[in-house]
Amino acid sequence: MPLAWLLARALSLKGRREENAFLWEMQPLVVAAERGATSAEVITLAQSIMKDVQNILGITIVPEVRILNQRGEIISLSP
Repeated sequence: MPLAWLLARALSLKGRREENAFLWEMQPLVVAAERGATSAEVITLAQSIMKDVQNILGITIVPEVRILNQRGEIISLSP
């Protein structure tokens, strides 16, 4: 089952927001950010979605994207 379908249909998460970061209405796999969004808002949104998918559906999301801090170290998205 595609994750995009689960996010949109099973969990109704399309458009979910964390201040200035949000899941794009047209494609719930895309985390978008409005002007002024911080990296913390984007990370918090991703973590909350991962946590909801795990808690409600029992599915662990393994992100493909790697986020680096200013020192080039990978930031974990594990909630």
